[in-house]
Amino acid sequence: MKKHYSTFFSLLLTQFLFAQIPNNDFELWDNQPVPLYWETNSHPLTLPPFDPYIVKKDTQRYSGNFAANLFGNGAFKAYAKTTFAVNIHPLALSLYYKLSFAPCVNDNGYFDQDTSSVFVELLNNSLVVDSGYWQSKTTSLIYSQLIVPVSQNGTVFDSCRITLHGGKVYGGCGFAAAATEFKVDHLELLNNSNSNCQDTGVVVMGVECLLIRDWTTSALLHPCSLPNGALLHEGDTVVYSYTSSACVSICMQGAGVAVSCFQILHAHSSPGPTCGANFNFVKHLDSVNFYNNSFADSITGYLWSFGDGDTSSFQNPTHVFTHDSSYVVCLHLIGLDSAGNNCTSDFCDTILITHNCIDSSLICPPGSLCCDAPLFDPVCGCDSVTYMNACVATLWGGVTATYPGPCVTTNIQTVSETERGVFISPIPTRDRAVVSYTTNYSLNTEIRILNSLGQVIKAFYIGISIPGLHKTEMDLSNLASGFYFVEVRFGNEQRLKKFVKQ
Repeated sequence: MKKHYSTFFSLLLTQFLFAQIPNNDFELWDNQPVPLYWETNSHPLTLPPFDPYIVKKDTQRYSGNFAANLFGNGAFKAYAKTTFAVNIHPLALSLYYKLSFAPCVNDNGYFDQDTSSVFVELLNNSLVVDSGYWQSKTTSLIYSQLIVPVSQNGTVFDSCRITLHGGKVYGGCGFAAAATEFKVDHLELLNNSNSNCQDTGVVVMGVECLLIRDWTTSALLHPCSLPNGALLHEGDTVVYSYTSSACVSICMQGAGVAVSCFQILHAHSSPGPTCGANFNFVKHLDSVNFYNNSFADSITGYLWSFGDGDTSSFQNPTHVFTHDSSYVVCLHLIGLDSAGNNCTSDFCDTILITHNCIDSSLICPPGSLCCDAPLFDPVCGCDSVTYMNACVATLWGGVTATYPGPCVTTNIQTVSETERGVFISPIPTRDRAVVSYTTNYSLNTEIRILNSLGQVIKAFYIGISIPGLHKTEMDLSNLASGFYFVEVRFGNEQRLKKFVKQ
């Protein structure tokens, strides 16, 4: 039985209404930069450390020169919104997107959760008459086509409103904090006014054959017959019409159908960037560790420029800045794409080096509660280091000023804790680590490993420690990657040290 037209959405490649969407490829930006014809909160009035631009011009695009990158900064959920006149009822909104969440974000039980979404509304006198909605919590690292069907209830309408919501979370587990990034490009409204195809689906691999998964009902269909010249390719988005058939699927999956109308709307393989330079960094006042985060089919070279005249060709260099200043650090990536052709990419970030905000008189003595408790309400110190909370920043780190939230361009690290008398090496740790500590008295000693919630997950009883320096090797092979604390307890005294397990 052929499906009723009002229930399903037909999409035809030749009937795009993309010209009606202002700046649909995000090629036009003002000098702030903010995408023209779109309302955004890309320049909120915030103090540091938040990056003021959370909708960014991005050269990792699907087509054209630029895409919009809705960038999570931990304070505001990035959005871009536009409203424009329409005179034909669209069936769907098509766009291309990439979506990246930080490690651990959206894992079950992890405290950081985030989503990105697309909302399209058809309006009449500012009242919503039809709409379509999509959201995702899943990373998608290559540009993929997204089709958001629009409901078909209204017959009178005058305008369309599209709202893109990017991420909010900046963080994640591991040694390199990251932001949610929702890259969006090439928006088009789809219309079926001249099409006889009534259904939309995606081609998927069954047990032994290719099937069509219907977009609306999620039903699996096995095409017993296709129009002449029509071929199925896994991952294709297709529009089609069919009637039921008595044939039996060769892979014993899907309802047998005879496909009478068939067109490929989008082939699975879509263009995208072949090289992408990127990096994170961890600051230790004047010494900065850089962690390459780039991609290419084959990377053949790195050229780092640290903004002070020095360069490096290492993959993950460490650089010492000799003067207090703001430095623009750039990575030039050289690589090969899948066809063996040369490709290059550049990425830059700004690093602030300063020693002028440390007040040693504020550093608290051992045993101060706020310096030992693993509390998490991160702040950015005036040294551009992210601390667990304001108490730790001022009384442990000794900084004289903080701002709410993490430092956007810096990974979550605390300053040197040598005054605490506890050391752990190597940093970051792997399967084994050495804890060093000193004591002035003979006391019962216990070493414990705590997770980010302060829960004890491993304990080592040492016994009586005599005055002096002590070293204990720990087996960490059964710990997952992430942030932890090592706690050394001497009688009623405890000392805490944060570390990263890779």
